[in-house]
Amino acid sequence: MGLDLLDTPVRLTWDLHGPGQPLSDGAMLAIAGRIVDAGVFFVTLEARPLVHPALPEILAELVAGGCQVQVACAGDEEELAALEALPIPRPRVQLDIAAFLPDAIHDAGRLRIVLERLRHIGIDPTLCLIPLKSNLPMIPSLLRLCRELGAGRFKLPNARIGDTFQSCPIADLPRWQDLEAYRAQWAAANVSAADLPELEIHDRFLWEIMTPENDQARSEYGGCQAANSLGHVDASGTVHPCAAWPEVLGSLCGADLERIWLSPARFAVRERIARIPAGCAGCRDYPLCLGGCRGLGESLNQAAGGRDPMCREPRR
Repeated sequence: MGLDLLDTPVRLTWDLHGPGQPLSDGAMLAIAGRIVDAGVFFVTLEARPLVHPALPEILAELVAGGCQVQVACAGDEEELAALEALPIPRPRVQLDIAAFLPDAIHDAGRLRIVLERLRHIGIDPTLCLIPLKSNLPMIPSLLRLCRELGAGRFKLPNARIGDTFQSCPIADLPRWQDLEAYRAQWAAANVSAADLPELEIHDRFLWEIMTPENDQARSEYGGCQAANSLGHVDASGTVHPCAAWPEVLGSLCGADLERIWLSPARFAVRERIARIPAGCAGCRDYPLCLGGCRGLGESLNQAAGGRDPMCREPRR
């Protein structure tokens, strides 16, 4: 059975660059073929994909196989030139605005130029920022800036952790104390609905601060989707439950993705997710958040019983 026949379509992130010896272009194309053969619904290419020499062939393989593709971009000249050289239709673009901080808060000139250049070739990117201790205070101003620049979508994904060159520094990952400080700052910023682009906020606890009136919008949230509707492939071809959970499920250099997805390792992750973390026992809101990001909880917060690091304590 292909992954496209599962109840929940699978979305992958795939790093095209990473530490260690890079795979050959042929090996990368073979991985793309295995992703296609498994019936993956959506692929986001990350870790400077636009400057990978095999990108045109990788894109062609994925698109011909029915995958919807998005590429991450930091907006530098090499990436933009590569994007402009791609044939039409070009892939969707997720523009990481971390590369523009903190200057963009005071001078949006460079970000405006990049957005205009992308729009000139028919691309309206989603702006993306991984929330970190160092950039949380900038978010209200960034959202207003998005509106000023006509950017319609803003994404705040969970942190990437694990053995990749693009992983977030552990010391800069927000904890509940940082979120409490941000709660006060958000309230003081008095951000109105008119200031907000379309938001995609992965962390439940950040979501409830920024969109308290829209809690119902997450009422059908099915909990952590690692190794279910989400998966991550690093630059060596190793498959992980998601980019925030660096556990190894298998390798696409030696096995089909469908076989990895049917493996005991993948089912073991889903069984752990199905159990209530010790740090969430007795919480009245567990049916809503279902433990938040279980990868971050398992990897970074075992001392608190595996609870999402952005959650202070069970709510009674």
